This record gives sequence, structure tokens and C-alpha cells, in this order.
Amino acid sequence: MSNNLYTLEDSTLSLWDSANILEYATSRFTSIQLSLQQSHVTQTDAYCEQFVRHLVWEAERFVFPFINICAASHISPSMPMYLCNVVQILAGWQIGALDDNKLYDAFENFDCMVDGDISACCRIVNQYAYCWWKDHFDLGPFEMPNRISLLEVKELVEEHFEQLPAGHLLIPKLPQMPTGHDPLLQQVHCIRENMQRLGEGLQSMLLTKVEEGDLAVDALTRLEGLVDEVMDVM
Repeated sequence: MSNNLYTLEDSTLSLWDSANILEYATSRFTSIQLSLQQSHVTQTDAYCEQFVRHLVWEAERFVFPFINICAASHISPSMPMYLCNVVQILAGWQIGALDDNKLYDAFENFDCMVDGDISACCRIVNQYAYCWWKDHFDLGPFEMPNRISLLEVKELVEEHFEQLPAGHLLIPKLPQMPTGHDPLLQQVHCIRENMQRLGEGLQSMLLTKVEEGDLAVDALTRLEGLVDEVMDVM
């Protein structure tokens, strides 16, 4: 089985590419939300409409295509909890559960520092392409491109990761799983890989504990010898 989810003439999309793109999207949405919370612009209906239009554009260029490709390959995409929350409220807007104003309020007010999301504190970078949220986007026409090629998205992701602080390198990479067309076999394969990785980790931990135990026994043996020598002298 191949790790590639999608293949084009000039580029391919792997499971790891998809995870990186979704992390990039998470960074963009986090920056958007923080800028929104710091903004002093009056929240009018026209402003909310333009904001939602741009927010949906973000999801349609950097999130939904890659979630759909993963779903078509019977893969559950790896997304930070923050991005899961963003997708949930956008889905609510798409099905009519939220209007523009409610989507605006929901996006502005939920916590971007989600519990367990260890990368949230070092996600923001200085420069983003198509950085509409740092401009007066509500005062002019909507000028975002209708499509962004996969090749360009991957280039944007690469530029993004080059800007990240060094602390981001401490976050472990997610394991890559080969993809297949049978969802049941795919899940069995994932379970087997996870169990194997868990077993290897447990074996390594036990070996470390045994080595530490041996060192402790050696230290106690030496200490007993020293005590015996002191007792003999006394």
C-alpha cells in the first residue's frame, strides 16, 4: 500500500502532507482569531458578512479539500482540537444552524488554547500568504483566488514551517500509516501498527528499568562492602 493519498502531474499528496497542511490551516485560523479579538472595528452586519466570506474561503482552500481526500481514502485526518472546533462551527453555518453573526461570535469567543493542544503557544508566525485579516478586508471587493494549486499549498506550508520557533521542533511527528481502499482492513492495519509501536515502547521501558535495577543492585553491593570494611576497622 502507498502512503500517497492523491497524485497529480506536478505533485503528490501523502498522509503526512495532509497533516502538515491541516496544521498550517490551524495556524492561519489561530492568527485570524487573535487578530479578531484585538480588533476595534465595529461589528456591523456587512462586516460580519465579509468576515464569514473570507473565513469560509480559508476552509475551502486549506481544510475541506484535504479532509475530503482523507475521507475518500478511508482515513481519519489528523487535526488539532482547535481546528476540529473551527470545522464544527463552519459546518454549523453550512447547514444553516448558524447565521453570519452567530458564526462570527462563535469563532471570536471559543478558546484557541485548547486543553491538550501543546503546539498552540508556538503556532503563530510573522508572515502569511493571502493575509486578508491584517488588512481592511471589509472595505473593498472580495479578491481572494478561486483556487490554489496543491503545489502552491505545499510551498506555503514549507515556508510556514521555516518560520516556526525552535520549540515547535520538540513536538513529535505523527506516525504515517499506509492507505488502502478497504476501510476495515485500513483500521485493522492501524490497530496492528499502534499495538506494535506500543509493544516496542513497553519493551524499551522494561529494558531501561531492568538496567536501572542492575545499577542499583551494584551500588548497594558496593555500599555493603564499604560498610563491612568500616565495621572491621571499628
